[in-house]
Amino acid sequence: MPMLRSHHTAWRYADFDAVSGRLRPLSVWRTLVRRPVTAGWYGQIAKHQVVVFCANGGLSLAIDGKIHIFDNSIGVEWKTLGSTRHIGISAGSVILLDAVYAPELGARNLANDLTAGAEEEHFDFGLFIFNLSRDRQRRDQICLSHG
Repeated sequence: MPMLRSHHTAWRYADFDAVSGRLRPLSVWRTLVRRPVTAGWYGQIAKHQVVVFCANGGLSLAIDGKIHIFDNSIGVEWKTLGSTRHIGISAGSVILLDAVYAPELGARNLANDLTAGAEEEHFDFGLFIFNLSRDRQRRDQICLSHG
């Protein structure tokens, strides 16, 4: 079972059953005992469980337990709406997710953030997914190094 890291919270991991689409959060103790190798990320966008994970040599996307291969057939639209965000995810003409949400860690002013390497997508799971949708090489590289 792939072990996934929470996009929202440091040191939070979960097992993910890629057949059933079920996510099982792990205790911090179990995580330390297993010494996790991350095979993806999970989080909430609005009230939807979203998982990005490596399987069968490529990246996949699960939304509310329904699994899709995260390839060029997945379309992602993302935009800011003041302090909230809108994300739309589709596979062809089928809408998989259409949600307005607040970034899980709040809107960040990265111009004043002294964290080395801080990027807005580190604080916004929807933006992270949007950026992945635009970069096939990055999607492939993630699975080479994580999966």
